[in-house]
Amino acid sequence: MWLKLFLLTLYLLFLFVLSRLLETAAWYHDTGTFLTSFAVFDPISLSVKKLKQLLDDRGVSYTGVVEKQELIELVTTSGTLTTDEIREDTSTPLPAESTQFTCGSHFYEEVEDTKDSAWLVQVVVNDSDNPLLPDATWKEVRIKVASFGIRTGVFKCSLDKRLCNRKGWTSARLILALPRGNKAKEDVVLHNLMLPSTSGTVLQWVRKYLSSRVKEINSASELNNWLSYSDSAKTSELRVILFSILKSCPMFLSALAIKFNGRVKFGTVDTSKVSSYKKHLDSNDLPVYLVVTPEKTIVYGKRRGESYNFKSMELFLRTFVPEINDVFLWSLIFVNALAGFELFFMYSHVWKHFLLYALCAVKYNCSLFFLWLMILALFQFPIMQTCTDASLQVLRFVSGSNVASILRCDYKSFYSHTFLLVTYIIFASISGYILRRFKWFQPEDTSIFSNWWQHSQGDSTLSTYFFRPRVSLMQPFASQNHDLEVGIELLIERMAVPNLWLQPVISMDYIKDLPMWRYNGWCEADDELEESRGCSSDDEMTPLVQQPQPPVPSSETNQNTLFQTPHSSQELQKVPGNGTVPFHNEANSSPCVAPISTNIPKPDIKRAPTGMLEFRECSICLESYRYSEVLCGLPCGHNFHMNCIMSWLSRDNHCCPICRWPSYKFKNLGAHLHSQ
Repeated sequence: MWLKLFLLTLYLLFLFVLSRLLETAAWYHDTGTFLTSFAVFDPISLSVKKLKQLLDDRGVSYTGVVEKQELIELVTTSGTLTTDEIREDTSTPLPAESTQFTCGSHFYEEVEDTKDSAWLVQVVVNDSDNPLLPDATWKEVRIKVASFGIRTGVFKCSLDKRLCNRKGWTSARLILALPRGNKAKEDVVLHNLMLPSTSGTVLQWVRKYLSSRVKEINSASELNNWLSYSDSAKTSELRVILFSILKSCPMFLSALAIKFNGRVKFGTVDTSKVSSYKKHLDSNDLPVYLVVTPEKTIVYGKRRGESYNFKSMELFLRTFVPEINDVFLWSLIFVNALAGFELFFMYSHVWKHFLLYALCAVKYNCSLFFLWLMILALFQFPIMQTCTDASLQVLRFVSGSNVASILRCDYKSFYSHTFLLVTYIIFASISGYILRRFKWFQPEDTSIFSNWWQHSQGDSTLSTYFFRPRVSLMQPFASQNHDLEVGIELLIERMAVPNLWLQPVISMDYIKDLPMWRYNGWCEADDELEESRGCSSDDEMTPLVQQPQPPVPSSETNQNTLFQTPHSSQELQKVPGNGTVPFHNEANSSPCVAPISTNIPKPDIKRAPTGMLEFRECSICLESYRYSEVLCGLPCGHNFHMNCIMSWLSRDNHCCPICRWPSYKFKNLGAHLHSQ
């Protein structure tokens, strides 16, 4: 995870450096120098077509204007022209798509339930009648209004006549849907145009209703209220003020008032009526777009990438007051970019590699969704409003910096979907190659194929009846070197059981890890009791009964592996006296003989493995333990005759006969040892 975060940070730094190189190359191509700077462009060198294109992008009407000089004056009075705005390719706009409504509910969902956008809809009453605007005029209108974020569509009354009758749509018309008021969730108002018109007339009609969303500031006191924040005002609200000599504000500004309804207030100051505006501005050059925040005042258009059109100012304002949906989309992009690095590490087979990437992507996205659900649930508490205001304050401070303006310019100029995808693939491929080449990446840290069918040791008791892993008992954290095919076979065999209560498929390999030892008592009192039994017999030498070697499943263990654990006792046990006691595995062998002598001190021998409970009889056969008998312990600490417990386990009883703890599952006994 940290490696991917580091690589993503390097990728963002790589994008920044690459953008600087591309910008320098473009600047050298235009000016012949490598020094990039913010430059003002003289519009007199532009053609009439380009001047009209600029005015269309800004939403300034030039109806009735014929002379080029008049067009130049309109351009300069609506905003200073820069080289960045000239460089933007707006000469061949793509045709805007028109929504074809399928029913009345579709119209309501898209138009009347959408609060942050304007809709221009052409209503066709009868399919046999011609629409209000011809196809060529309608296409021209769609292209021009699309650059201001206005969505278009066509609704046929034949799809829902009840809706047309309820709305009073008895003839072909154009409908302009705008949200009412200045709140984000106000009702939608429908304005009607029923006269056949040209594209210029339609745009003039749309411009008139949009301009009503921008507040006109006509006095110095009102201007002071806009430039200052009172205690009752929203501290997160932004204000955009246009100081200009234009009679009506540009259409891109009024369209932004619809887009940021409830988040940003827009106003215009007629400099011919308010003469005190100069004391609030550092320059007398008009027009001036002033962005007022609770922390400071920013003059829009004085830095690179800040053009006077809808897209540039929309990007600028979205970095100051983003929607929750914008933040969610960006977090989703970054999370999937992190998961995408998994695709280029290539440390396994191809199909395993893509499976690992899919699992990583699902894990990251699910974690992100759960995080967002918790965040949205916390918004019902009042303290979240304080956290939101603090976050927006930090965001406004960052977005108003020069670095943020450079990033916005790069995003608008270079960061297309194709550019980001190609650079990401190149960077991730090179990073993965370097990590594998210099062995900086350890594949075993992220490999999930060795024990993906196993569960951790902290699983609940209920889950163990469904999924029974093979875990080393004496070494609980030992690595399990299984192939994926083994796990798939176990999974298929488990799924093939028809019972509703799944019968587990348990491997018997864990038996070789069970501790086994010869019983030598638990304390000196046991030794004295055993010696007293020996002295009461006729012979000085007391024969000890040796139980035969139990049968062990041949597919799992054998006689040689049963006693190879650290706590097993295949070696000969040293007994005080003149010799040792040989132990025979054959069932028909002679019993072991242990010479008992009280005159020679007993050596300090290990009586039983650590963690075993002090039992003196087998709970299965109810027989008392005799010295030199072979005992077997389970992970829970209970112990039995080896023959008895092996017979129990071989009948598919993979749990302790006393406490029912799984016999294959490690149990930490160090914290609560007890005796019985």
